[in-house]
Amino acid sequence: PKTTSASFSAAAMFAFAATQFRKVDHVAAQNYAITLRNAAINAYNWAVANPGVVFYNSGILAAGEQEIDAYETGMRRLCAAIFLYELTGDINYKNHVETQYTQSHLKQWNFVYPFENPTQLTLLYYAHLHGVTPSVATDLKNTYKNSIENASDNLPAHVNQLDAYRSYLSTGNHVWGSNRVKTNMGNLFAAYQDFGLNPVNNQIIDGITQDYLGYMHGRNPVGLCFLTNMEHAGASKSINSVYHAWFTDGSSLWDDARTSTFGPAPGFV
Repeated sequence: PKTTSASFSAAAMFAFAATQFRKVDHVAAQNYAITLRNAAINAYNWAVANPGVVFYNSGILAAGEQEIDAYETGMRRLCAAIFLYELTGDINYKNHVETQYTQSHLKQWNFVYPFENPTQLTLLYYAHLHGVTPSVATDLKNTYKNSIENASDNLPAHVNQLDAYRSYLSTGNHVWGSNRVKTNMGNLFAAYQDFGLNPVNNQIIDGITQDYLGYMHGRNPVGLCFLTNMEHAGASKSINSVYHAWFTDGSSLWDDARTSTFGPAPGFV
């Protein structure tokens, strides 16, 4: 069933997509942008009007619990308000963002880290939108900039060469699915550069983001390209099979890239 958190998530995605389709000089794209805009507004309004609707799938689905807590629901609303403000210019969305952004961990902790990229990067995105209160924009930019430059897990870890593979991730952040965390670290640095927070560091950031790519493509402890079925693209050693029902074990078509007709789809991390 529809839930509060899922509706805020949908509102954010629909609003951002509407902004992109609106840029396309084609009638169908323009019409689709309007459809997305209306869907985003409706989803946001429904979630605001129904703030406590949840669905817990534990014991029902085998994929783990997907419902989020109150903090994360608030962050989904914050992101949705940001993209809706950009899309519509409605001051009510702006007011929500500027009264609530200090509740984010980015501001509560003054810390940028690889587990809240959607919220952190959306707030940084907001700081560069037209009409944002200058003091809020400056606060967000400086908070992000200072954490990247000064937090021990971020730029100092690379300056001090703390990782043999030049793609530092703290011990505590090596969790299940840590390749996602690893790439999110690279994205943190890429955003710092893309938003021009300190161009003096562009050269070193270029090197850092390339090093994270290098790790994913084979410069790692096992010398393995962490993408599936990439030998055709030049990887001498890549992931050959995927533990997933889509690529069934024993399938003559989709199992191991070395023995089945096709192997798993290429490029999955």
